[in-house]
Amino acid sequence: MERNLREGVVEALADAGHTALEAESGEQAVPILRQHPEIELLFTDVHMPGTIDGIELAKITQRMRRDLKVLYATGHVQELLRD
Repeated sequence: MERNLREGVVEALADAGHTALEAESGEQAVPILRQHPEIELLFTDVHMPGTIDGIELAKITQRMRRDLKVLYATGHVQELLRD
């Protein structure tokens, strides 16, 4: 998720009374998820910089925490529909 959009989502969640931790990439997100077992929802972009995209990030984290809910976002809907 692009920085401006990510910051807007974090701000909107904070305004709604939620605590949100952010990561620019899947590689940054994995240690955050390991260090914060109180996280209840992973909100991830399907396409992210780095080698771990949002789908792989969800697979990795759900192996660590089967109870973790995942919400995917993407601006690349046409790519998903082709598969």
